[in-house]
Order: sequence, then structure tokens, then C-alpha cells
Amino acid sequence: KEASRYASFALNTPRPVGVEAMISYGRWIKLATPEAEFTSALLAPVFEVLEVKLDAAKEPSAAVREMFGMQFRTLAWLDLEWFLSFIPKLFPGKDGTKEEKTLDRFAWNSYLQHCGPVRETVPATRKRYLMAIKALKKGEATVGENDRTLASHLMQYYAYGVIELDDPLLVEFFASASIKLRAQAVGDIGWSFIQEGALLSPETQTRLIRLWESRMELLKIGSKEEAEELATFGWWLACGKFPDEWAIEQVLPILERVRSLRPDFAVVEALDRLSSKYPYEAVRVVHVLFEEDRDGWAIHGWNQHLDGILKEALSDGEMARKEAGEMLELLVSRGFRGYRSFAAGKDKEPM
Repeated sequence: KEASRYASFALNTPRPVGVEAMISYGRWIKLATPEAEFTSALLAPVFEVLEVKLDAAKEPSAAVREMFGMQFRTLAWLDLEWFLSFIPKLFPGKDGTKEEKTLDRFAWNSYLQHCGPVRETVPATRKRYLMAIKALKKGEATVGENDRTLASHLMQYYAYGVIELDDPLLVEFFASASIKLRAQAVGDIGWSFIQEGALLSPETQTRLIRLWESRMELLKIGSKEEAEELATFGWWLACGKFPDEWAIEQVLPILERVRSLRPDFAVVEALDRLSSKYPYEAVRVVHVLFEEDRDGWAIHGWNQHLDGILKEALSDGEMARKEAGEMLELLVSRGFRGYRSFAAGKDKEPM
């Protein structure tokens, strides 16, 4: 019953390995055949075997279902029309027999563990996604890896125009997911752009801004606990894929409400880059982050960017200079005595 144990049999027993071999054979046929000559009929021998293996009455192996989940993307690529017709057998959900429901669980978890979202299959997988969303626990204190992947699929489907903000999948997700999972889901959007370094089209950027602004309503109508979801905006700020002015406008309202932006090291690095344009906002953010760092360890992850932010603020207007002065006083009071001469325009003393 542990999600982390799924897909532990699929690569180590004969029948699922045989299924993998048939899928690989189908892939070879498609790649080896000139595109102008290829037809789905060439894959008929492959599909004949796979259809038998998708019949729970003839093939009750959970390991085989794990293999189908692992190969979901390849199967969709082989022949989307054929595969869409068989997704209800792969993911029968509550509509299946007792045996099919058990196999469904193995296939679904293997799919989440090993495959990214496939946009073209959403109409056929919609019911299964909704079933998984409704199984989420709102009070869950931790975020499971499969739940995180489920959330990531939904965010990607929205970002690329497969579903809209009012789609039942997204509406139900934000209603059913825990605060931690919702925070993880929206934060992972910015995190993924940092990891991939991908360009963001204007259309996708606009859609994501619309998503974020809909979540910002929590500042007005949600409790402080609910608003904690917004603290992961730090990843959006850090990825640099959104207009600077818009990103800065989001930061201070979040910070003043929840007193946190995560991850702090990425936030401060981004603010160092932006401090010449937004000196007050940059120093205000680091001031609050440092105030909330009760243990005094977080600054060691970003103090190399702090000097630049303070210099920009001290050379700006009254608000920024005042904020920087208070930040310096706090630094010195907490033992960072190297900043004593900073306000006078001298180089920072060794600490």
C-alpha cells in the first residue's frame, strides 16, 4: 500500500518485461518505417498482444500494469487513437471490477512516477485525475512524491492551455489539497523554469500570471494559514521569467502578511539583481527575512548578495535609506559587527 513501493516488480519479472519488449518492438517498427509508408496496421501484431495484457480477466499481474504505466508516453506516441480507446481499461477507476480497481492503483502510481503529462490524453484520463484529486487529504502535514507529481501535471496542463482556471480539475485541486501541497504546486512552476532554463512564451506567461493573481485572492479572503501557500512565490521571482515590475508588486503584500518568501537564498539573489531598479523593495524584503530568521543561520546562505542590496538602498531616497539603516542596526545587534561602518560608506569590516 506504500506509494513508494510501486514499480518495484515491473522490471524484475518475466511478463512485464515481455510487455516492454512488445512495446519496444512497436517503437522499432514505427521508427524503421518511412513516414510516408507507415500505417497503424503495421502495429496490429503488437496491439493484439497488448490488448490481451490489458484484459484483467486474462492478465491479473500488477507488475504488468506497472509496466503499462511506465510506458504510458510511448504508448500514446505509438498510436494515439488506439491508446485513447484503451485508457479506460488501463485506468478504470471506480468503474472497474474489484480486480480492475486493484490493477488501476498500480498502473496509476507507476504512471505518476515515470511519465510526464501527455496533453492529448487528458480527455481520456480526466476521470482518473479527478479521482486522485478527490483522494487528497486537506490536513496532510507532508507532501508525498506522487501527490506532488499529480499537482505538477495539473499546473502544466493549465500553463499550456489544456485546461482553464475554472476547470473542475483545478477547482477541485485547490479545494481538496493541503496548504503544503498547494504551495508546492505553485512554487514548482517557478522552480521548473529555473531547472529547465526554457523560454516562456507570452501566452504561457499571461496564463501563469492569471493563475497567480487568482491565488493572491487568499490575501484578501483567506486566513493567514491559508495565505502560507503564497510564500513559494520566491521561485517565481527567482526564475526571472516574469516582468520585474509585476513580480516586485507581488512580493511585499505576501511578505507583510505571511512574513516569509521561499526559498530565501533564491529570493535574495534575485533581489540583488533587481536592487538597482527597486532599492526600497529589495532592502525591505531582506530586512523582514532577517527579522524572521530567529536562529540566525539563513543569512549565511545569501549574505554574499546582501552588500549589493544595502549599497543600492543607502544611495537611494529617504525610505530606502531608512530601511537600510534599520537593517544595519539589526545586523550589528545580532553579532554581525562587520556592518558597523557600512552606513558611513566604508567597506565592510571583516566579521
